[in-house]
Amino acid sequence: MVRSTPRRAFPWLRVILLLLVAGGIAYFVIPRFFYISADAQVQGDLVPIAPLFRARIERLQAHCNDRVHAGQSVAVVSNFLVAADYEQQEEQSRQQLAAARIASDEGVSEARIEEQQARDEALADELAARKARELMTATAADFRAGAVGRAEWDAVREDAAIAASRAEGATQAWHQAAERTQRVVADNATKSQSYALAVNRLGALRDRVQAEPLHAPISGRLVDCAARPLAIVEAGTPIFNIFGTDRAYVLAYFSPGDAARMRVGQLASVDVSGMPAGLQGKIVAIYPDLTKLPDALTKYFWQHEQWSEYRPVRVAFEGLRSDLREQLAYGARGTVRIRLQ
Repeated sequence: MVRSTPRRAFPWLRVILLLLVAGGIAYFVIPRFFYISADAQVQGDLVPIAPLFRARIERLQAHCNDRVHAGQSVAVVSNFLVAADYEQQEEQSRQQLAAARIASDEGVSEARIEEQQARDEALADELAARKARELMTATAADFRAGAVGRAEWDAVREDAAIAASRAEGATQAWHQAAERTQRVVADNATKSQSYALAVNRLGALRDRVQAEPLHAPISGRLVDCAARPLAIVEAGTPIFNIFGTDRAYVLAYFSPGDAARMRVGQLASVDVSGMPAGLQGKIVAIYPDLTKLPDALTKYFWQHEQWSEYRPVRVAFEGLRSDLREQLAYGARGTVRIRLQ
């Protein structure tokens, strides 16, 4: 009697495992032929709020992540340390103004004296030239009548020419002296006005440093908040930066090889943490320089600067609704996905 061999069961488990492995490989490998993706951060053209002088923060009227409007006061600062300096500079400017006015009066007076002397000389030479012409006219008649000789006629005519030339030169010197007077008056007026403006400006600055509000130049959200009450900040040092969501964009960090496969104007899909997936974007710039991955996006050791470098790609939002745009947070993490063409 022949014993029957039991049929082996179909290896469904192995098939399922193989399909899962193949699917996983396809999930990670196949999209690379059609899409490339990279980690990204929401960025924006930040607008600083900073005092114009070394100041002490007296009080804050807004805080980090607050939404502010253009023209809104966000802090009050004072600078008693430079108030005395401004007062001293103002006094120096007043002295310079007084000295400039004295010098102006002296310079204008001297220029006008020289102009008057040139005028008198010009008028005198003109009178002499007129008399020489009259004498030449009379002598010409006598010469034609034979009353005077050729030598006398030539001498009179030469004297008339010399007198006319001297009168013309004196008249030009008079006009030049008048122009110099006008320049001196204008230059001194400009100097006096400059010193007067300096006096007014320093006086206004002295008043302002006592308590000056700092206003938001644009509407947006306050970020990079370094302000602390009673802290001293140097001139031009921002105490806040304003992130305007209308200026928001995404900065994605692609490998150099991937960046070479894309072009400006190419569409992109953007995912931002806390936002709906698949926001539409467009590449507006591919930066030429390599850079490290920001610390906030660095997850693995091989992503550090000594191992990898990246090319930033700037992606602008396309057709993003205003209510969604207002939800964008500066520095929020995201992913940019670009379909290869």
